[in-house]
Amino acid sequence: MQPDRFVFYSKSANAVPGSGSHEFVEDLDIYVDLAAIPHWRRILGNFYECAFVYENRTYHTLEHALQAKKFQPIDQALFERFSQESHSTLAFQGGLEARKMRKTIMLTTAQLAKWDQEKIAHVENMQWAKFSQCEKARKALLATQQAELWHFLARAPKGKNLQHWTSLENVRTRLRQE
Repeated sequence: MQPDRFVFYSKSANAVPGSGSHEFVEDLDIYVDLAAIPHWRRILGNFYECAFVYENRTYHTLEHALQAKKFQPIDQALFERFSQESHSTLAFQGGLEARKMRKTIMLTTAQLAKWDQEKIAHVENMQWAKFSQCEKARKALLATQQAELWHFLARAPKGKNLQHWTSLENVRTRLRQE
């Protein structure tokens, strides 16, 4: 039996659970609560705007936290600009604007390798911060029940444009346990 699967990204349509591209749902009745949340797919993504605290700094989106963390060991001033405590314009812009900053400083091969190793743990911790602190995000994630959660990568080549976000599934499990 194929597991239920939801696919989301920052520009996902506001469609009924299971009717999105690459999605599958066995029993739509268990997703009534999810269907009642407008744009629930967008809420699952990194660009959803809901302030949360991560490592004693407040971030407007998960994307802000992610980009900040990447730059922390390289450029402290740029790292600080992503948090709301900095009062910078960037800190209050959307997730897309935060993502555009990713190439502000080109990481060396060694820095990129180190970031790639650390990123996975940071992402799950950031997701925990977002989904445990933002009530609407928490409700949306919990309403996905046990479905697999896949992120659509719009700019990736076909066949490599779906990424299974087990970290988000781990956060959902942890939320249920608390």
